[in-house]
Amino acid sequence: MSDADADLDILLDVLRRSQGPGGPPEVARFRVEYEGRRRQIDALVDKGWLDKRDHYRVTLPGLRALGREGHEEARQELELVTQTLSGLKGLYRRDPGAELTLDASAEELSLTVEQMRRVASALSSLHVFATWHGEFAKFVLAERVLDLTPGDVTKESEERPEPAAMTWSLSSIAIDGYRGFRGFHAELSNPTAIIGANGTGKTSLVDALRLLRSAVQGPLPPGIEPGGRSSFRAGGPERFELEIILGSGDQRPDLRYRVGVLGPSSAPQIFAEKLSSVSKDGVEPTVYIDFSGGQGTVTEPGGPRYHWQIPPAELALRRAVDPGLWTCSSVLGSIFRWAFHPGFDTGPNAELRRSVFSSPFPTLTERGENLSAVLHWIKLHDPNAFSELETRLRGVVPGFRALGLTTPEPGKVLALWHEEGIDRPLPIGDVSDGILRFLCIAALCLSPGLPPLVCIDEPEAGLHPRALPVVADLLHRAADRAQVIVLTHSPDLLSCFELSEIAVMRREGGTLEFVRPEDSTALRRHVEEMGPAAISRLHVSDELESLP
Repeated sequence: MSDADADLDILLDVLRRSQGPGGPPEVARFRVEYEGRRRQIDALVDKGWLDKRDHYRVTLPGLRALGREGHEEARQELELVTQTLSGLKGLYRRDPGAELTLDASAEELSLTVEQMRRVASALSSLHVFATWHGEFAKFVLAERVLDLTPGDVTKESEERPEPAAMTWSLSSIAIDGYRGFRGFHAELSNPTAIIGANGTGKTSLVDALRLLRSAVQGPLPPGIEPGGRSSFRAGGPERFELEIILGSGDQRPDLRYRVGVLGPSSAPQIFAEKLSSVSKDGVEPTVYIDFSGGQGTVTEPGGPRYHWQIPPAELALRRAVDPGLWTCSSVLGSIFRWAFHPGFDTGPNAELRRSVFSSPFPTLTERGENLSAVLHWIKLHDPNAFSELETRLRGVVPGFRALGLTTPEPGKVLALWHEEGIDRPLPIGDVSDGILRFLCIAALCLSPGLPPLVCIDEPEAGLHPRALPVVADLLHRAADRAQVIVLTHSPDLLSCFELSEIAVMRREGGTLEFVRPEDSTALRRHVEEMGPAAISRLHVSDELESLP
């Protein structure tokens, strides 16, 4: 069964259950039933084909996908949605802006409560609701409902991409009170290669970004971070603040997102949160999120406006999933997908050496466990990128011929290694640690679904020096599509970056600093005269780290 067929299989199962007497599948139980295909389910949610609340339901794009394959259940559901649209227009015309209940609306439109809920879930992708609560127990219709026609239900969207497709890149970060950071500020290039002695905060900088990603994925847990390491500055108040600046790469204003966290570590609280545009030329900034002490507003100009009270350990941004909150939901989607790779696990018993379940749109996991699945997806959906990956390998590994893929058991894939002088291909688990690390970096950088931010710690680890220029080139290629941050101690890798792409972290008088070597006129002139190799020599001699 192909990945596409497997996706439709899941969708059809959800739809049939939803239409049946038992109702839609409850999320936790359904994931247990499909234990080996949970990533496929998550990918369908990310793709916008499944709606995930307390239960799974098929969305309008998912119904269209099933309809294209001739499934009668999908045709019936699209017909139900189309018929109900007319009734919803009548409800809006009678009392614009009124808060409606699901039960009363279902009764008035001669639907069961579950039919009404399925229709509401499907129509939410067309932004017909100004607000709603939970699984549409209460909702307010938006004026947009008057503009929709039956054709809008059945046709493929020709409008701009859904908010999840919009990504924001990270241009700067400011930190105060987190671990050793006091009044810290970093302006990022793309890519940014960060160097510095041990203990100068390189890992803590990435951990601060990782903490922000964790906070949009779920509430802050007691202790905030795993491993028992304190997030608060030793000897200081149990309080820290993070601020990031995000850019879209087009004409939209940059965004400023601030988060403040109060201790104690055993029960952290979000004491302040604000998302706003960056003011330029005296223009008043637009405020999208403004929260203090768990209360505040979330809004989109010209769209919905919410007044929420949320638990103290949660971010308001985490709840901004309403597509009508276009700016907030796109920022949420970007931060949610940030990727961090502290090192790939290539040990003898590592998961990446074994077969894994294939999945649609796979992103390389933190330790590279799903390497074979990512290679499989690249080969099927981007043959040019797969060919480039093989070409890169031939330049790094003498005797390499080709990569293959096999399905040792249903639903699982395993990469194969073809080498000169060996008749049979080797399973990927039999190749060296260094080759596996290079494969992880290449698969990450060339995969179609690159996350908006990729942080890689010491990509040079375990690699021969001749591979490092290829690694650097791959990282630069990835930077064309994502924000790339690299932590490195390698002079050979560093020499492959421009001076403008290098940053130094150092500790001065107990304060952590982020310094740009290119700001030194003398150093810049020296590199221009001596060439890229000068960067490597300056790093080895500590001159880069000792800038005034």
